Amino acid sequence: MPKIPSDINRFLSKVKQGLATTLKGNLCGIYVYGSLTYGGFRLKNSDIDCVVVTNKTLGRKELGALNKWYKKLLKENRRLGKRLEMSYAVRDNLISTAAPKAPRFYRGKFNQKESDLDANSAIIWLNLKESGITVYGPSPKILVPHLYSSTLQKALRKVFDHMRQQPGKYLREDWSKVYVILTYCRILYTLRTEKVTSKQRAAELCLVNLPKQYNSLINRAIKSFVAGPDWKRLLRPIQGINKDSRNEIISFGNYVSKQLRGNPRA
Repeated sequence: MPKIPSDINRFLSKVKQGLATTLKGNLCGIYVYGSLTYGGFRLKNSDIDCVVVTNKTLGRKELGALNKWYKKLLKENRRLGKRLEMSYAVRDNLISTAAPKAPRFYRGKFNQKESDLDANSAIIWLNLKESGITVYGPSPKILVPHLYSSTLQKALRKVFDHMRQQPGKYLREDWSKVYVILTYCRILYTLRTEKVTSKQRAAELCLVNLPKQYNSLINRAIKSFVAGPDWKRLLRPIQGINKDSRNEIISFGNYVSKQLRGNPRA
């Protein structure tokens, strides 16, 4: 497991203390997933991805108290607070495609009724079972029920469909094209291995295992991602990802779609 930088470790300790005080007996667990857990973390700009599990649905008073606590957290440490991405789930309803709206803290704002199912995604809980970091509570291996291949495939399909159905958003900017290509690679990696890894590592493995016709596109995406210090400053990738890449990405997406439908030889 990658070592957590000391400043982030101290920050997570404050998060644990704050949530334990705010939620008291309703707090079941706090878990870190994402790049911090599989070696893709960028020290200056990667998100600190967390899931908070509660024993029961948060009430109005708890939501108000959380809102105040997040404001205090940002005041005390704005640099890391702005990078904290925290979703909520209820213990008895961890992996679900029909979970009720749950709060989410993202980019320095606490949305009490965010329609976001990240915390209920089988992909995230697969990550947590494999390499998640427990900040508070029982191990994810104890907490999470068995993840069936069919459940994981549905979760991957949902991620894919979300991007595919919004080409105006995801294929508009050059940097978002890079994001789509690398996310497609991660989808394929997880589909075939039932494991989770970084975007770059998944793309590198796809270069070895996918039809050669996609190698050029994937290589350009990797080089653009490595060259860009962060997504916001990846507005003009210098490795040939541009408006002319759109049809290549659509073709790659068709291949990914066939794999998700269960045609491994397609």
